[in-house]
Amino acid sequence: MLFVISCFDAPDGTVKREQFFEDHKAYLAEENGKDINIEVAGPYTEDDGETLKGSLIIVEAKDRQTVESFNKKDPYTVNGIWGECVITGFIRRR
Repeated sequence: MLFVISCFDAPDGTVKREQFFEDHKAYLAEENGKDINIEVAGPYTEDDGETLKGSLIIVEAKDRQTVESFNKKDPYTVNGIWGECVITGFIRRR
């Protein structure tokens, strides 16, 4: 099943984001193909297309619990970059 992880930066998250970017990237690469498969991942931006403000990750996993566990261990979650994260099921239609 597909799940969308939609996270927006905490008030000071954008400032700290760069500090933990390499850890976040390494974590995604390390976990991809284990209990989850990452379909799409990237940052949300302001309308200027440059100012980062959060992240979108679409994963395939067997259940929500797997996705929640994956998200809790992400360095952006652990280090308080993201303030609010919403995980929801997703049906791809195209």
